[in-house]
Amino acid sequence: MKNILVYFLLFLVHLSVNGQIRMLKTISGHQHKPHDMYGWQVLQNETQLFVSSPYEDGINMNDGSVYIYNNINGTIQFAQRIMLANPVAFALLGQLMATDGNNLVLTTATSVQTPYGKGYIHLYVKSDSGWQHVNTIAETVFKGQPTSISLHRQHLAVGSAISTEEHPHGYVEVFNLSDGIVNGSKKIEVMTLSNQQVIGHAVDVHDDYLVCSSTHASGSQYASGKVWVYKWVNQTWESQFDIEHADGSPYDFFGMSVSISFPYVAIGAPRQSVGGGKNTGAVYIYNIVNNAYTLEAKLLPQGSVAEYDYFGSSVSIENDHVAVGAYGDDFSGKNAGAAYLFKRMNSNWSLQQKFTSNQTNIHGSFGSSVHLYKHRLLVSAHLEELDSNTNHGAVYYYPNVTLINGLTNITEQPKGSLFAYPNPFKDQFIIKNSHEVKMQQLEVYTSTGQLLFTFTDKQLQNTTIDTKSWETGYYYLVFTCVGEQYIQHVIKIE
Repeated sequence: MKNILVYFLLFLVHLSVNGQIRMLKTISGHQHKPHDMYGWQVLQNETQLFVSSPYEDGINMNDGSVYIYNNINGTIQFAQRIMLANPVAFALLGQLMATDGNNLVLTTATSVQTPYGKGYIHLYVKSDSGWQHVNTIAETVFKGQPTSISLHRQHLAVGSAISTEEHPHGYVEVFNLSDGIVNGSKKIEVMTLSNQQVIGHAVDVHDDYLVCSSTHASGSQYASGKVWVYKWVNQTWESQFDIEHADGSPYDFFGMSVSISFPYVAIGAPRQSVGGGKNTGAVYIYNIVNNAYTLEAKLLPQGSVAEYDYFGSSVSIENDHVAVGAYGDDFSGKNAGAAYLFKRMNSNWSLQQKFTSNQTNIHGSFGSSVHLYKHRLLVSAHLEELDSNTNHGAVYYYPNVTLINGLTNITEQPKGSLFAYPNPFKDQFIIKNSHEVKMQQLEVYTSTGQLLFTFTDKQLQNTTIDTKSWETGYYYLVFTCVGEQYIQHVIKIE
């Protein structure tokens, strides 16, 4: 790994006033190239971030790479770049990813043994020196092309939404995985599907629950999509129920994305037409209890109806928050994309924030992949341009979007009006108040939501805040002014 140079300062330069970090890859000896699609998929766990770049040219064309970053108290540092030991062209390493913190699963579309054939599933385990490849699930075991994967605890779910002679309706296989070793598997098929309808377009597993979808299955509406829910009981996956897209139309792609955090299931229908707009998209939130389900909310993109937003193309739910990607949103440029964060309050799911890229280029597809984990949000823009390189890609990291109760609805402070600078800072920062807003109080929160300091209006007469005793990492400044509050995300560096 000596050939890798991480330009960490680049991350800091792109830290905006709302805490948004724009992650880019800078590799010694490797030029940014068009169509790398860095950020095709993003994941995170307790201490690391994972970013795939499956169309990157490493040794061969489109053999792909996966980038891993350490998250140390809110500071992002490059850790490892994973490549195939014997790559072939069009391997597309990292087209699908899953991790549970101890195991990392990556897929390839081709292999050395069977180029242009069925995909392989590569298993890695974490060691003191990084992630090490320990096993490969070959086509002799998984007889299909992976189209979706999910991993939680010992359950590795792999969907293959491809019709073959052996599996005309596709299937989902759930492997028992421990330290990179597979100890048996269970196969799920739905034989009642009609011709050309397959299961496995999307899968997600959480604790003992599994959800999987068929975007073209017919229920009450022809080819509108269907989702199945299973539970791990007595060493087998028992069917609980299937969820039909009752208010949809053909080819809404209900089930294109699924995410479960018991007892809630989020299902994306990115091609559903809403209010006369084609492919606007929608997300459905279900509460699953007692072997039944109840629709709690139908989420829609905010603002005027826009065609081809593809709202719901990606979803990630965690407890009472859900992140939704809309990679075709035109808010900051044609198809620049957006991501939404909703929160459940008293059985209602309400919009908390809308995120967009801090770049002005079009067709960036911000929101093509989203992942919410313990109050942190990752959003990819895998088609975003960098230095005139088309589709190079970028990833945005938001360190804390859900944790501080009561603060998610506070307005981000207007740039040029009231804010702290420099940002990042070292030993101190200064409160700038160009519009002479009457400040009553300033509260400082840690990255975990703990109230650290409270400054009164008299203390704020001195607008320089001494931070020598503060630890490095993220902080949240809440300005209380006459009639309103503002929040700013800041970072202290060494």
